[in-house]
Amino acid sequence: SMQYGPSTPRPAAGPRRKSVAVPMVGRERSVFEMMHTMLAFVVAIAVLVAAHEFGHFIVARRLGIRVEKFSIGFGPALFSWRSRDGEVLYVIAAIPLGGYVKMLGENPHEQGEEAKQALSEAERLRAFDAQPVWKRASVSVAGPLFNFLFAILAFMVVGWVGQYVTPTIIGAVSPASVAEQAGIVAGDRVVSVDGQKVHSWTQLEERLKHDVNRDARLGLERGGAPSEISVHIPASRKEPLLVDVSGSLLGISPGMRVLVDSVLPGSPSAKAGLKSGDLINQVDGQAVQSVRDFVQTVRHHAGKRMVLNIERKGINLDVPIVPETTEDGVGRIGARMATEPLHTPELYRMGLLEGIAYG
Repeated sequence: SMQYGPSTPRPAAGPRRKSVAVPMVGRERSVFEMMHTMLAFVVAIAVLVAAHEFGHFIVARRLGIRVEKFSIGFGPALFSWRSRDGEVLYVIAAIPLGGYVKMLGENPHEQGEEAKQALSEAERLRAFDAQPVWKRASVSVAGPLFNFLFAILAFMVVGWVGQYVTPTIIGAVSPASVAEQAGIVAGDRVVSVDGQKVHSWTQLEERLKHDVNRDARLGLERGGAPSEISVHIPASRKEPLLVDVSGSLLGISPGMRVLVDSVLPGSPSAKAGLKSGDLINQVDGQAVQSVRDFVQTVRHHAGKRMVLNIERKGINLDVPIVPETTEDGVGRIGARMATEPLHTPELYRMGLLEGIAYG
């Protein structure tokens, strides 16, 4: 029968990590995230299967082919009911990782001669294997076609309902970068690229990829006052689609806040008094703009004193800390770090035509 089930291979295992003591809070969060991911996967599969099988089902019914069963899921039936004409048995099964549409005469090799002889002439004419090629092909194609249509419609709705996006407010400008030399400063908002409006950092990045090795016209807002500048985005050795153009070539980023997520007992972080939720502002007077930069700084301070300027409940504190030296000779403070956007995400709703194009 027409079926759709899980066929995605299990992802390859990543590199093994060294065993470390993880706080119970981290373990509980990992379990919660895993359960959330599994539930989201099951729901997504169920919705996609429903759309796929509905395509087979509705086209078969419209073409006069008899459908005996329409099931979402495998295994024992949780709920079932008959269609108004009594032909179709609708089933919601216990294992929502697949589904199928069972049509009369769909697998003739599995039906004995007695079953075929038991069919009336009218029923034989409505069997799947008795249909011309174009009807059978239409039913087969309808499943994947409805998946395409469902995806397009779903993204249209997402665009119209709105998404929280990273605003195009520049959080950090790299020293000696193209952006700094052009006079761009942190706090500027990019409102357009080459005359096309941008509402999110993702849109900004997509527009900039088209201007690699070319001049780009950036519409800016600074303190509410509009302006426009022209910058030359340098060429890239890699394909622009694989490059973070805004950060690597232009030198701007939305900026991230680096926070302490959890602290290992007995670690340098615990001894220094760091707590979950602490915001790391500076290290030895230098602003912290990303987790990667912070980790690199810690790695280079093995056994050396460093001073962290943190913010805790609105109060700024200077916290001295000495990273311990690992077997590899690098520094470690025994804290798990997290990030959050420097600027609050904004709700962006697309217009009718933009939503259609986005879908």
